[in-house]
Amino acid sequence: MSGDYIQYMVIIAIFGGLSMLVSSRLKSKFKKYSKVHLQNGMSGKEIAEKMLSDHGIRDVEVISVPGQLTDHYNPQNKTVNLSSVVYGEQNAAAAAVAAHEVGHAVQHATAYKWLTMRSKLVPMVSVASKATQFILMGGFMLALMDSPIFLWIAIVIFGIVALFSIVTLPVEYDASNRALAWMKESHVVTQDEYAGAKDALKWAARTYLVAALAAVANVLYFALRLVIKPIKMNIKTLIASVLFGTIAIASCSEQSPKEDKPEMDKANVNQLEKEADEKIKALDSTLKEVEIKEAELDEALNNLDF
Repeated sequence: MSGDYIQYMVIIAIFGGLSMLVSSRLKSKFKKYSKVHLQNGMSGKEIAEKMLSDHGIRDVEVISVPGQLTDHYNPQNKTVNLSSVVYGEQNAAAAAVAAHEVGHAVQHATAYKWLTMRSKLVPMVSVASKATQFILMGGFMLALMDSPIFLWIAIVIFGIVALFSIVTLPVEYDASNRALAWMKESHVVTQDEYAGAKDALKWAARTYLVAALAAVANVLYFALRLVIKPIKMNIKTLIASVLFGTIAIASCSEQSPKEDKPEMDKANVNQLEKEADEKIKALDSTLKEVEIKEAELDEALNNLDF
């Protein structure tokens, strides 16, 4: 197993573990606030319908969908889709989720710019997400990570996913803020119920935050490999070229046409030989210093080797 593969798996493991931790915390929060029953006796469906009505939205339908945490707003057919544990339940967690999804419907009705942008990115993200699965599952491809072509492909693919994740953040946070503002202003919940709904939505938003951080980390990883690898591979060649060019220029600048040179006696020759020996010694000392600096730079690049 290559070092490149291990490094990348470490990044996936870190953000995968963080995602599992946040998701676990989110489920525990929803379980906790599912036991906080609403004093008004309204179900998630009724909460959603009231919020839609209060915002003057008449063309959006509230429907039930199977599964858990499958709640979402579909702008294509204008439906607020609530899972069974939200649709018919009368608790703070259900109220929070229902109001949050209606928050997306309000964004759609008011042409919220970040939601519009995210919707336009959906087709590209759909293709990019499938491509990332091949990259993640095909670990053997990581052996090609020194290839600029592979690195650029990875940067573009993960870049699209990262852009979508970043654009999703203001969409989700704004939907939660709209939901909480409406719940507070409409007095459909008590203070304790409101606090529970706010806490649940806070942890739901953090799942999107972790996803965005993981997506950005992927892009940075491949980008750093693209930048650092060529520097490390060519540093010795660069130093050698600079030294060779410096010596060549110095030699040419000191050389004069043969016919312009006056006759030199033995004393002048000895003096020139002495000066040449001193220059050779100075150059040898400089080369040794360069070798030391090269070793230090190589060690630093190894420490930065992603």
